[in-house]
Amino acid sequence: GVVRDGWVEFTSDVEGKDTRIREYNREKLNRLDAGVLAGVGYKIPRQNGLSFALKYYYGLTDVYKNRPGSGNRVLFLTMTAPVGANG
Repeated sequence: GVVRDGWVEFTSDVEGKDTRIREYNREKLNRLDAGVLAGVGYKIPRQNGLSFALKYYYGLTDVYKNRPGSGNRVLFLTMTAPVGANG
């Protein structure tokens, strides 16, 4: 992936007053991300395409410059269901 914008946002509600602070930190982020994706899936028999998948992404690069161990780690659970015409 490629970084386009970067910020950290803090929100709070104190005594009925909403506050949002956005701190831009793009210069602290590495511009490119690379990683490994692996997954398994299962298509349910006789269900016209209904399937499930479990995928895991392990980032090989750090998200933040000068912060080892800040790589992306993501677990995806997806379900695919056909909509529309039979085919």
